[in-house]
Amino acid sequence: MIRLLFVCHGNICRSPMAEYVMKDLVKQAGLEGQFTIASAATSTEEIGNPVYPPARRKLAQHGISCAGHAARQLNGADYGRWDYFLGMDGANLRNMRRLFGGDPEGKVTALLSWAGEDRDISDPWYTGDFEATWRDVNAGCAGLLAALTQEKLPKLVVVLGTTACGKSGLGVELAKRFDGEIVSADSRQVYTGLDLGTGKVTEEEMQGVPHHMLDVVAPNQPYSVADFQAGAYAAIDDILARGKIPFLVGGSGLYVRAVTEGFAFANVAPDPVLRAELEEKSAEELYAILREKTGAVLSNGEEYNHQRLVRSVEKALGEGWEAPRARPRYRSLLLGVNFPRETVCRRIDDRLQARLDAGMIEEVANLRSAGATDQFLEGLGLEYRYILRYLKGELSSLEELKDELGRAIKRFAKRQVQWFHRDKGVLWLDMEGDFLTQAAQAVEQFLREP
Repeated sequence: MIRLLFVCHGNICRSPMAEYVMKDLVKQAGLEGQFTIASAATSTEEIGNPVYPPARRKLAQHGISCAGHAARQLNGADYGRWDYFLGMDGANLRNMRRLFGGDPEGKVTALLSWAGEDRDISDPWYTGDFEATWRDVNAGCAGLLAALTQEKLPKLVVVLGTTACGKSGLGVELAKRFDGEIVSADSRQVYTGLDLGTGKVTEEEMQGVPHHMLDVVAPNQPYSVADFQAGAYAAIDDILARGKIPFLVGGSGLYVRAVTEGFAFANVAPDPVLRAELEEKSAEELYAILREKTGAVLSNGEEYNHQRLVRSVEKALGEGWEAPRARPRYRSLLLGVNFPRETVCRRIDDRLQARLDAGMIEEVANLRSAGATDQFLEGLGLEYRYILRYLKGELSSLEELKDELGRAIKRFAKRQVQWFHRDKGVLWLDMEGDFLTQAAQAVEQFLREP
């Protein structure tokens, strides 16, 4: 029997979240009989109180109940009763060692250290960001369970960040250095024929590095984040099986998180009657339903994708639906790329002109001629949405197209920054310095870690 005690200051936010996440992970692994799991506080401030309501709601969004929890205080005698004391931050660790008169058996550790990170778990009491706390707790608990059950999570390097900031080029350079292969994480590059408008890497730009999850589905065909996750898992596992290093590269935040956090997706059979009703609703109405039912927060254009929203809401309203539970499949190093706002805007303008000169308008026209529907192109957003409107005469001139599209891409880039900066685990590279050396050193250290 392995005895785990999660500890924070008050035992109503982070430590009970960790307790119930760990219990859920242990249950999913079928190991309930091998663990005793609880949580406690290093202070007396919240003794007897239940889990803080926002933390309770965050757990419920992931299908986890914490009913019956009452905050309890750690005491000196606990040292002999538990095998591991998992602290949420440095203050917890210091307070525990002070209470125990030291830590002669090395039982006191930081929870996030089990996920390979040397930092505190985000404290929602001060930040208000319970999603960030959930991600930290989930990563720490998954790493802890993996270590205690001798299940070593394979490693994945992720390059994410803002559009037009060089993710693809950095991914290629790192893959060349570390004998790796790239898995694209872009919600539009999965479609065949969407090349210039998505900035899809060319064969020349690949420099001989194998790329996966490009051109996997034809236009007009339904394709979900769950479909992407399944394909990405298969590609990553194959890369690992061949002794190579997988690099997940892209700016579609939901696609990245589906892989790094191990989202689980509800398996709900299609309902033609319900789907027909949902098809009549706008993207805004569908997103409101999805948020009310699941608490899901979408970004990077996913909140406007009508086709995907219909299927997501259909699942959420389906009979027997339960909130999906995440479990990381890989241990991830997250490298972020971004420039100052004015530099990003300039790069967006330069790239947009280059793509227009290369024939991006003709690409969209050819897609329409080949059968891509206007609804499909509109749902893709950005380049495809605005060029479609130009081709239909809704934008009167090329200059108006460039102006409207440029501003839309810049708004999208701003949302990307907001999305990715919520994740405290991202190492943001100094893109105005020697970012390649910085990234290579981080990857080298990550791969050396046990």
